[in-house]
Amino acid sequence: MSPRGRGPSTAGKDRSRAGGLKQGTKAFPSMSPEWGHVGQAELVAALTILIGGKIFLSYPASITERALNSGWLAATIGAGVAALGTWVLISLMNRFPDYSLARVSTELAGRYLGTLMNLLLSVFFLVVAALILRESAETLIIGILPLTPLSVLVMTMLIVVAYGAYLGIEAVSRVCFLLGPWLLAGLIIIFLGVARFYDFSRLLPVLSQPPLELTVNGVTRSSLYVEVVAIAFLYPSIRNKKKIFGSAMTSLGLSWVLIAGTPALVVSAFGVIGAARTSFPMYYMARLIEFGRFVQRVEAVFVFLWFFTAGLKVTVAFYVAAVAVGETLHLPNYRPLVPAMAILLYTVAFLPPSYVATAGFEANVFRNFGGLLGFGAPLILWVIALATGKRQEGAGPAEGKNRAGGGRGRGAKADGG
Repeated sequence: MSPRGRGPSTAGKDRSRAGGLKQGTKAFPSMSPEWGHVGQAELVAALTILIGGKIFLSYPASITERALNSGWLAATIGAGVAALGTWVLISLMNRFPDYSLARVSTELAGRYLGTLMNLLLSVFFLVVAALILRESAETLIIGILPLTPLSVLVMTMLIVVAYGAYLGIEAVSRVCFLLGPWLLAGLIIIFLGVARFYDFSRLLPVLSQPPLELTVNGVTRSSLYVEVVAIAFLYPSIRNKKKIFGSAMTSLGLSWVLIAGTPALVVSAFGVIGAARTSFPMYYMARLIEFGRFVQRVEAVFVFLWFFTAGLKVTVAFYVAAVAVGETLHLPNYRPLVPAMAILLYTVAFLPPSYVATAGFEANVFRNFGGLLGFGAPLILWVIALATGKRQEGAGPAEGKNRAGGGRGRGAKADGG
């Protein structure tokens, strides 16, 4: 009962992020007080960095080694498959507009199978964070800090990542939005600075592999975009759910430009053999930049470009992993898990004995099978939802559409959309 003169209590609305939900009911998200708010621009920036940040590491070399000068085409086929998987994912989440994917899986698949899916997805994002953390630290050692121990660099980055994840996705997404244009500008400078080395005839023939083999490579490379599944774990925090699909497609489109365009430019600059044998093609492209006689060897400046990109990418992936574990364990707050999971992340980052083993695992194992887990789990849940007709309690088909549509249903004011 509210105090006299203050009107009805709004505590339930403040905590639920959507109207019509009461604290303590089955439909109340267990971790909603910690979600914060994420706008559309911030969401696009965070997802684009999470998906496209891999271009600064070994990805251009690995896809060139696998698909030769048709790497850009394989990445394009993968983007199409990822777009289809994203449509399935958003269709699933629109049936549960106030839940995260961790909650949806237990609602649809049951306690045991849903928990298994959640743990696999949390491990998936933890591995994403560990791979990027290790590879980015190796990049710094090769670039500007050759005498610095690897453990020191990893620990330094890990402290920043853990602190960012502790602050929450609202703070991290805003940093992504603020730094995103500058990161993109630095990337454009690199590409334009080495324009004199491009020979686009190196991209011919377009079909350097048989069509069937290229298609298989492309479908497999849909895992390059599988990080888009993170949007399902951020669902309760997104302000305007009507525009979520558009934001996801925008992020995929921007990521496709980066992921397909980068190997094409790298092959144009170095040739197929040179691009496939270069550990960090973007770094060596930056080394070719010369602005006159006295401005040379500027690659050290651009190292900070992928340092910030890697830091933001690892932070978002680590946050998603922590939230998935927290919701699976039905904890009211994911933050107590951050220190323990940071130690686990440090350990996983050092499991590969060398950089070559790290890059090989990502290219030959993680990118071959990551799409099966990332897009396969939501597909199974979507089929179960269609077969059983389940949706969030209190949200019928029309109401769920309105609530996912940004606030025409009940509680639009509380949703903030």
